[in-house]
Amino acid sequence: NPEEKIVLFSAQLLDSDARKGTAHVIEALQRYALREGRPNTSLLLVGSGGEHICDKVPLPVRYLGFIDKDEELARAYSAADIMLAPSLAENLPNSALEAMACGIPVVAYATGGVGDAVRHMETGFLAESGDAGGLDEGISLLLTNEDLRNKLASQALDLIRSEFAAEIQANRFASLYQELIETTSHARTSD
Repeated sequence: NPEEKIVLFSAQLLDSDARKGTAHVIEALQRYALREGRPNTSLLLVGSGGEHICDKVPLPVRYLGFIDKDEELARAYSAADIMLAPSLAENLPNSALEAMACGIPVVAYATGGVGDAVRHMETGFLAESGDAGGLDEGISLLLTNEDLRNKLASQALDLIRSEFAAEIQANRFASLYQELIETTSHARTSD
């Protein structure tokens, strides 16, 4: 259905890692389901242990299970309109970067290093950590405003290409290692 909006939630362990925010996804989608005039929306789940979520979300749920093939995972991300990343303790989630690399804006909690990639109203939507109402607000805003969603998706993809591409990261690590070697060598010769 081309009018259907798809919300993706992905984690390696959907049901047993409370840090990933599964309970917050459920609460936010329960709130969202009560909104007047919302588009036809479904939840796409990727990861192990998502069976228990299906009955708690008042939306149609497609549960794909754990996906370990990059091409299949990219297809799952690309099928979504937005991705949820409500981690309560996180450095920088690969799942958010992967979604952004597929041109999918992310609705996340402003936790740890998440804001380094998910920049509020630039590449996604950030809610305060633990605020399921804020997640609901982000979900509703991005699913009802196609122009905004497309703008954030484009900017997310640009950010991934300019700051998070593998080659860029490798060059940064090589520069850091070289700097550390030079600093260590200089420190030894100064002693």
